[in-house]
Amino acid sequence: MTSPDDNASAPIAAPQAGNQQDSVVSPGDDGDAVSVRVPRSVADSGELRLVIAQHEQHVAISGPLPPPDILAQYEDIVPGSAARIVSWAEKEQAHRHAIDSDSLRADIIYARAGLYGGIALSVFFVIAALFAANAGHTTLATILAGATIASVIPAVVHGRAHKPDRTPHAPDQND
Repeated sequence: MTSPDDNASAPIAAPQAGNQQDSVVSPGDDGDAVSVRVPRSVADSGELRLVIAQHEQHVAISGPLPPPDILAQYEDIVPGSAARIVSWAEKEQAHRHAIDSDSLRADIIYARAGLYGGIALSVFFVIAALFAANAGHTTLATILAGATIASVIPAVVHGRAHKPDRTPHAPDQND
């Protein structure tokens, strides 16, 4: 089997007898003969070359739906397929939104549980410090109250500064 480059530089087979235009036969890529009609003067000059051109196109689709022209081709091949594809994309989007909504609700519940748990522990340690002070254990009361205050103040001051940002980061031009 010859490659297209081999055929591109080789002259087409010799012309067969005829009048002003002769039929020139050359083997095709798959072994079938290709008939081309050319003027006799060109065929006799040996200038005739077989040129094979191949066009390849790649299409990249971004998103759940193909472009309208490709969607129309699906519809031409299988009637009703375009409506099914659009319906699938709508269901997929609704599912993705439900997952995001559930995730957001879970984040809110987790944050509230942490907040309420932190408040409950702080109140517990303050009450424990008061009982220890009332019982005459001033050193223990100071440690409990001091540790509670030392852990609550940074949380109040920093607040949500330590929580990671949930918005997508756009890369800088220098990245």
